[in-house]
Amino acid sequence: MSRKRRPCQKVTTNTVYGGWQMTPAEVRRSTAIKTRLCFVLFLIRYFILKCLFLTITSTSTELSEKTCSIRVIIDMPICGFLHLLAVCAGLAVATQTSPRLNYIEIFRDDFNGGYVDATRWNRANVASTVNEELQYYAPDEVWQADGLLNLRSQKRSHGGRDYTSGRIDTKDKFNFTYGDVEWRAKLPTGQGIWPALWLLRGECPVATPCPIQFWPPEIDVMEARGDKPHKVQSTLHFGVYPNNGYVTNFTTGPDYTADFHTYKVLWDPDQVVFYVDGEVALRVTDKRQIPAAEPMILIMNTAVGGLYSGNPDSTTPFPQNFVIDYVSVHRWQ
Repeated sequence: MSRKRRPCQKVTTNTVYGGWQMTPAEVRRSTAIKTRLCFVLFLIRYFILKCLFLTITSTSTELSEKTCSIRVIIDMPICGFLHLLAVCAGLAVATQTSPRLNYIEIFRDDFNGGYVDATRWNRANVASTVNEELQYYAPDEVWQADGLLNLRSQKRSHGGRDYTSGRIDTKDKFNFTYGDVEWRAKLPTGQGIWPALWLLRGECPVATPCPIQFWPPEIDVMEARGDKPHKVQSTLHFGVYPNNGYVTNFTTGPDYTADFHTYKVLWDPDQVVFYVDGEVALRVTDKRQIPAAEPMILIMNTAVGGLYSGNPDSTTPFPQNFVIDYVSVHRWQ
């Protein structure tokens, strides 16, 4: 399948995190270092105590050589071993109780209230020029009501296009590095309808091909073809253009357009794991394919037509709504 290059936007460093942070991978590396330190301390302790015992033995005129030798042989390993256990236990407790390892929610929107929160989200207002898509992204195709965000797609002439649709992102308002993102959403249906929930770096213009020095990475948490309602796709784009590639997987299940389902990705230095309804859909552990520690933004959109899903036809029902219940981001800090 011909893969797409999606638009992205400029990201500024998000100060919500603050302080020094550790991911599970960093915790594992820290624990390994501390384990090695335990053995080093054991050896140091062993030889120091051995020297002390030998000194005491050599200066004592009241103990026999045999008795002193037994004390050195028996007491030293036991003492050193107990010291090792004490040091390792202390380090283990310190690792487990470190306040910097809290897994916290750093971003959430349940889309309550009668308007889209402009402090968090940007509504696109531009014609798409990627993937041969047909839509104009219009701000009035994005709204929220009854605790739900709606991205509507419909057939109407606007901005030189025959279709309009909705796109929303966190440009310059929120980004994150490592953690997990989960959406709960109900997908639109119909030939030529292409909903997506995804992450991207921020150096590219909206709905315009991204300069090759900034793409990939791209994490497509969920994308789907409206004419295949029982199938969703998870994809990780990696590499450096033109030597880039992607890893992908299709999940077949219920009609994802009939009800709400959850779509999630976990991203850390050791893996990228995709989930559909809490079940692992795709796991990537090749570190050559895992995005570096670069801030990513959140994007939700519905494309109309294009290379992925083909163009609408007479069977496509309009309007179509991509409905999102919530989005939540967690990370370690």
